[in-house]
Amino acid sequence: MKARRSWLFVPGDSERKLAKGPSTGADILILDVEDSVSPARKPVARKMIAEYLGSAARDGAPLWVRINGLHTPDWREDVEAAMVGAANGIVLPKPRSTADVFAVAELMDRLEDPERSEPAQILALAGETARGLMSLHEYRPGLPRLTALSWGSEDLGTDVGALRRRREDGSLLPLYEIARALTLAAATVAEVDAIEAVYADFRNLDGFRRFTEEALEMGYVGGAAIHPAQVEILNEVFTPSDEQLAEAREIVEAFESSGETGVMSIRGKMVDQPHLAQARKLLRRYE
Repeated sequence: MKARRSWLFVPGDSERKLAKGPSTGADILILDVEDSVSPARKPVARKMIAEYLGSAARDGAPLWVRINGLHTPDWREDVEAAMVGAANGIVLPKPRSTADVFAVAELMDRLEDPERSEPAQILALAGETARGLMSLHEYRPGLPRLTALSWGSEDLGTDVGALRRRREDGSLLPLYEIARALTLAAATVAEVDAIEAVYADFRNLDGFRRFTEEALEMGYVGGAAIHPAQVEILNEVFTPSDEQLAEAREIVEAFESSGETGVMSIRGKMVDQPHLAQARKLLRRYE
């Protein structure tokens, strides 16, 4: 699997931004026909995305499409445009429950070329609404096409009528901390990637770096970007250092050579089975 550290949203109705996308260094480009596109421009964006998918070189960053939510009349046309263009994946916004994941996956099944070698996947923005947040307990292993979960403070705040999402020091208010933590937990239960939400203040790169580093420390494995300037930070933060990889290899090799040992000292630290599992997970992802 290619690295999935940085997911950059690109407005689907902007020819200039679509053209710039491949040069940003993002691991995944999300061609957007939802929030960054006005209602009047959605048919235009859908057409431009289909044309872009049909003409783009496919040896670079995977191309995903964020469709409109299933509470709108647009989503089926969005999925059709994405699948006709052989998009690598669908970003599903504001799912009300896992039933929305099943509905999108079913339509993808009907539209996808059966000879395609790698089926398109789904990233569900499961924590973008209060209803979606309260349905996170439904996510489990084996949901069709689901490969990642994320959330969104901006949409969640709009849904509940919040006046702000963060404190003066930039830290998240309680509702958004809960959404962030529960989305990570749900992704872990479902055995899919946890992708951090967008950081709306794209000019505040120092704040974005702190937010991203915190996400890494929590357990997130990638993050979303709304501006190319955020991509470099995502790629840097979510790339393990050579030292981290070397230590992970050392842990795995030590346990494999020790037989039945459940705990040992490595580099002056006591290391047990949870550390072994974490080391194996890191190596599977990056090696």
